[in-house]
Amino acid sequence: MKPTVHIDMTVETQVKQALIQAHKAFAKNPNGVNWDVCTRAMFTHQQLQWAKRSSLVDREKLAFDLEHNPLGEWQNIISRATTGKDIHAAMA
Repeated sequence: MKPTVHIDMTVETQVKQALIQAHKAFAKNPNGVNWDVCTRAMFTHQQLQWAKRSSLVDREKLAFDLEHNPLGEWQNIISRATTGKDIHAAMA
């Protein structure tokens, strides 16, 4: 049996911070652009939580990819790991 791989807490913290910032931006200015950013942040947060619990997700690869890619790529990395699609395709 493979040992459990944990997602780094800094990843979770940064994903939560992005979600909080997106909510604040939408609350200040509820337009379509801010709504899109907010829904992508919510989707990413939800998918990361699911990835942590799912036996279907290769958490070792996910943790490696998150560690070795910039924050701007994390939404697509998490989406690909959980849905097999980039975030825009997964949310369509």
